[in-house]
Amino acid sequence: MNSRVEEVFLDDGNIQKYQLVTGFEWDKLDFKSPKFDKKVIKSMARLYDVNIIVKNPNLYGYLVFFNCSLENIDLNRNTSIGYIFNDQLLLNYYFNKANDEKKVKILNNQLIFEDNNLQVIYDNLLENNLIAISKGALDTIVFMPVSSNMGYLSDIKANNLSVNSHFFLMDKTDIDSPYDELGTPHSLALKNSKILLPPLNHRECLLIDYNNNAKIENLEVDDLKVLIDKIIYENEVNCKFFYRPENRITPKTLGCDLIIVKDKVVAIKKGGESYIPMAGFIIQVENQIEVKNNKIEYAGEKINYKFGIQVGPAMTINNKQTTKLDCPFYKGDGVPYPSTVYPLDFDKARAARIGLGTYKNEPILIWAEGAGKLGYIKKEESCGASLLEFSSFCNDYGIENLVNLDGGGSAQLIYKGKRALKIADREIDKITEAERPIPLGLVIN
Repeated sequence: MNSRVEEVFLDDGNIQKYQLVTGFEWDKLDFKSPKFDKKVIKSMARLYDVNIIVKNPNLYGYLVFFNCSLENIDLNRNTSIGYIFNDQLLLNYYFNKANDEKKVKILNNQLIFEDNNLQVIYDNLLENNLIAISKGALDTIVFMPVSSNMGYLSDIKANNLSVNSHFFLMDKTDIDSPYDELGTPHSLALKNSKILLPPLNHRECLLIDYNNNAKIENLEVDDLKVLIDKIIYENEVNCKFFYRPENRITPKTLGCDLIIVKDKVVAIKKGGESYIPMAGFIIQVENQIEVKNNKIEYAGEKINYKFGIQVGPAMTINNKQTTKLDCPFYKGDGVPYPSTVYPLDFDKARAARIGLGTYKNEPILIWAEGAGKLGYIKKEESCGASLLEFSSFCNDYGIENLVNLDGGGSAQLIYKGKRALKIADREIDKITEAERPIPLGLVIN
């Protein structure tokens, strides 16, 4: 592999820095999640304190970040939102139920539950550093379950390269259904004809066939067949798929809803009327069924690719520059869907960017360094790139096809154990980098 950094000097006096990595093969590129680290909980709270709440404290009260991966959750899984398989979602349901019924209060900045069982669970999580609280100006309580897939890219063992890949649920507005967890990655991840994450949100996918030919086109969840308990579910054949942004809630039914996130049924609800998860979809069937094994598999004629990824948007397609936002992103009206706080100003909104695509029919990765979130020195540090500037750089360089990956404060590329550029998130000193937790990355060992 080869890596180099290029600088672009802009008319406004700013500098943009780009790292380009070439000389690797699609076969060597794998998806990998970092190991869960308890420090993630405090990192998420810090992220809100430093970057989110401070902008408008009047929108936030007590935000309680938690993870229950180390706890034995002994709670009734039959709930008003269905039979819940996922422990995180189960505990979040009961935390929210207590909150809605005003059976939890704040005393000396501590949460006190009327239900002793919930109090014991909460205290155990607190003692094991699996609780962190951020505070705005309100006295409200919002529980924020943090996915056990969250960890640090720098902790992934990769001999040659690691880079963050997907958008994930991060903002409070992303927790729009009872089946959502902070840190859940979403949209297509495909390796050797196996889908790790289903396609969502109608955004372009970068697809590599078994002859190493690349193309960018849409792959939809409707294109898939879903195998659950040896039964194949196919949209409009023996079931109906529901997803965002078309729908927020499923219709009433005499059958039931299978709520799916990533490669698992996280809950099953009789009667329908389920909130569709932001990072998943729902299969509605007309009869009552049970799920014995909640792990699922995806199949379909359209997934016969060596590699596929969907984040968005595309920067170049068949040697043609993208000059506007052509794929859907939430604009604050209609049914919300992730990422709800995506910077939509294609021309002007500068940030760190990551892109994956092809140059001279070979794979290429690009990291556009972002400005420090707490300020930067103009003419000395990188200012970040708008999507238009990023697509212009890719087009001028001669990149045939490239899709934007997860950028912003999460963006980093570790090449042979080191970062050539700086992470945009910084500590209060504005110099020390603050690595954000992520749920999924791309690696080459």
